[in-house]
Amino acid sequence: MPSQADAFGQPPLVKDTQDGTAPPARPVPKRVSQRAILPYATKFRLIEFYDPTDNSVKFYTIAGTLFLTLNLTSGLVTFGENVTFEDDVTFTGIFDVSGVITNANNRYITAGTEFYRSVSFEHTFTGSASYLDNTGSSFQFDGADVAGFDTYYEATMAVETAGRTAYSQIYNVTDGVAVTGSEVTSSALGITGQSPDPARSGIITWPSGQKEYIIQRKQAPAGNGGDNMHHYLASLVFVKT
Repeated sequence: MPSQADAFGQPPLVKDTQDGTAPPARPVPKRVSQRAILPYATKFRLIEFYDPTDNSVKFYTIAGTLFLTLNLTSGLVTFGENVTFEDDVTFTGIFDVSGVITNANNRYITAGTEFYRSVSFEHTFTGSASYLDNTGSSFQFDGADVAGFDTYYEATMAVETAGRTAYSQIYNVTDGVAVTGSEVTSSALGITGQSPDPARSGIITWPSGQKEYIIQRKQAPAGNGGDNMHHYLASLVFVKT
């Protein structure tokens, strides 16, 4: 194949076929990042990088303070410093809270660190004076998984009639007994305008090993049509010791 060099060893000049002049040099393309097209008004000044040691993406402020960590394996999002949410925020599943949080109902979380795990979402009601299972509320749990935490049970309930008391507890299906310390009560009148109240138990004593559990509810004294207790959200609360 013939050489592309001229007699002086230099590559030939590529000329335009119309006027014989060399074409203009092609400009070097500029890399455009997502940050480059963000509006300046956002004042987005974060530095992010991938950390292979824990398969996470970490975000730092311009001052070098760790602001947020996204673990790509577990999906856990961790804030490295105080964060202000200006709009309503909904947390689903287990989340770790440090400091004080105010939600739409003006309830405060003041313990050093609390983890919430919802175990019953369905609104159920009964006038029975004997415990009944909450459909769809069964779960598997091993108390050894939360070593280093005190566990509490919290249920939101209300009654239709004054003088009635709503009850809720965690029942150990595997061993056929109620979980020690899990029973909570409420006499909030939810039907007549008073808001249902969340009731929290004392510290729960978990049996050892993996067990199946279910949420139960009842009312005392017994009621009937139009005279029931209402059971709403129920959660496990883990407080770091």
